[in-house]
Amino acid sequence: MRLMAPRSFVAFPWQKVWPDHPSKKTVCRRVRELADGYGTRTVAEGVETTADLLAVCEMGFDLAQGFLFAKPMKAKKFARKVLSRQMAV
Repeated sequence: MRLMAPRSFVAFPWQKVWPDHPSKKTVCRRVRELADGYGTRTVAEGVETTADLLAVCEMGFDLAQGFLFAKPMKAKKFARKVLSRQMAV
């Protein structure tokens, strides 16, 4: 089980104007607290920039997903991409 924080909470549209808007941090902190109470992991959706990633890491999210990592793709294409990567030894 996991609790997800949608992009609207992770990266507000006005982020460039008010990057540290208190509502953003408050909502994300509450999502984390709720997940902790249920003993589940948190996922930040819509991570598009390294600044978004740093922010969700600082807020303590367990996982992140978004365009920063990859565009949406079909499962077969994802499997091909993952299986074709060279593994570090």
